[in-house]
Amino acid sequence: YIEKIINKAMNENWSSERKVNIFLGLPQNRKVWNFLEKSGYGIEQRYWEKVYPRFFDIQSDDKLYGLQKLAEVKRHFTALDIAAMFKKEISAKFISVLLKKAALEKSVDSINIVHSWDIEELFKVLDESKEVENDEIANLEWLYLPVLVSVGSGRPPKMLHQELSNNPKFFV
Repeated sequence: YIEKIINKAMNENWSSERKVNIFLGLPQNRKVWNFLEKSGYGIEQRYWEKVYPRFFDIQSDDKLYGLQKLAEVKRHFTALDIAAMFKKEISAKFISVLLKKAALEKSVDSINIVHSWDIEELFKVLDESKEVENDEIANLEWLYLPVLVSVGSGRPPKMLHQELSNNPKFFV
């Protein structure tokens, strides 16, 4: 059925907005996203700009793919929010990339999407991993210092203090 409706939309030259709306109403999985990739860059980009991610019943690889697509269209806060939900299924290295992008790049979505608890949980994943170097975690802690030192924070800066005391260049 999905393939039939997508082919109809493409063959009958539906407007780009109608095509995007068709994809938005379909299940969020790799099979649908493969059709989306074939529909053209503009439609694919618009889909990822508009979609409300519901990645609950898909494989970890597909979740990662969806998060990468959200990051590509500068929906960094949405990607962080979703990553926090599935933190055990996502590599620490990718989490560090998302945290860095959200802190340093302009995001098209609202910062209100992501909560301080989500940030703290993602940092806990970094703490438990050997994938991300301590100096990289320290840099991220510096970027997220207001969140990590806020009242009630469950994950204060750890590597930042260590890096400040051991690395004069970083301190400067």
